[in-house]
Amino acid sequence: MIRQLFFHKYLENIRHGLPACACALALALPCIAVAGPNRQVTDANVLYATGQFQEALDIYDRLAEERPDNAELKFNQGAAQFKLGNLEEAQSAFEAAGQLSEKPALQALSSYNLGNCAGQKAQSLVEEDPEKAIETLTQGIRHYKDALAKNSKLTEAAENLETTRRVIQQLRQQQQQQQEQQQEQQQEQQQKQDEAKEKLDELIEEQEQNKDASQQAAEQQEDPNQPDPSQQQMDEQAKNQQSTREDTEELADSMSEDQESPSPMDEAKEHAEKSAEKQKEAEEHLRNQEPEKANEAQEEALDELKQARESLDQDQESDEEQQQDGDSKDGEKEEKKPSEPKEDSKKPEDADKSSESQESKAEEMNEVAPPDATARDILEQEKQNKEIRALQQIVSGQPVDKDW
Repeated sequence: MIRQLFFHKYLENIRHGLPACACALALALPCIAVAGPNRQVTDANVLYATGQFQEALDIYDRLAEERPDNAELKFNQGAAQFKLGNLEEAQSAFEAAGQLSEKPALQALSSYNLGNCAGQKAQSLVEEDPEKAIETLTQGIRHYKDALAKNSKLTEAAENLETTRRVIQQLRQQQQQQQEQQQEQQQEQQQKQDEAKEKLDELIEEQEQNKDASQQAAEQQEDPNQPDPSQQQMDEQAKNQQSTREDTEELADSMSEDQESPSPMDEAKEHAEKSAEKQKEAEEHLRNQEPEKANEAQEEALDELKQARESLDQDQESDEEQQQDGDSKDGEKEEKKPSEPKEDSKKPEDADKSSESQESKAEEMNEVAPPDATARDILEQEKQNKEIRALQQIVSGQPVDKDW
């Protein structure tokens, strides 16, 4: 609702597509100077002004076929298409008008109406894809800036520019609020699941104790050397089982979630409800002095509780896998940074070093190229060797060998 309200206000401030040379505020008729039958242009403009946009467009289209390079006709085609809601066609026409025209005023109006096209497109995107709507509005801002650059007196472009900026800011704020709400809901849901896990652990432990008690009673009943369990003993076990069942039912009721799609909590709730049904059967068997049948029902009840616990664990594992997949994709997208060049740790040689040390250095630079060297490497190596020999001979005062 908020988006609809501010977008309605936004669209009231956005001026719609206008015929060429018209006054933007008054929606005046176009005054296009085109070669040929001006009467047809005037008729089309009258139709446009009276809201007969399709009839006006038909005339503009027919004239544009005869004059495909006429910028004013392209502009008017765009204006009519805009009024008919054909935004893609309007955008193409305004772009063509801006490119064909040599008049800054018409170029400015073309850019201005391209901004209006972007605003209309954004309106249809704001609910289903707010980020795309913001991207489209940003394109509109660029068009308005371009219009002002060509005609600084086009105040409507300046007004729409500021209005669009406010709309983008409001959309960003709404996105932030929605993200915060989603985070709060996720935190609440996670807390609810953690509490459910903790309670299920307690119920599983209680149910195991109930099952062990009925198992002992069944063994006592089957043993001819032992008296049958007393009614008081069976009633006590039934009471304990009833307490566990009531806690299970309470937990199942608390697992309800307002979600359209099934969630792990819904699956856990279903298992908890089935467990409560088996627990109730066990109670009846215990009161009827049937510990063996009670034990069987308790075994099934325990299994349902464990499945409920596993349902919540699987949800956490799924979240972790999604997080790992996201991290992995982010890692693949990350570009490798170029390695920094290592600084030479070697200190420069002193100028007063003897020629012997220079000769030793020349020996270290073996004149024989390595086996895998290329022709360029070999030539470079030979060049360096010649320079070193020349340096040695200059230092020692010996004549330099000619290389030619």
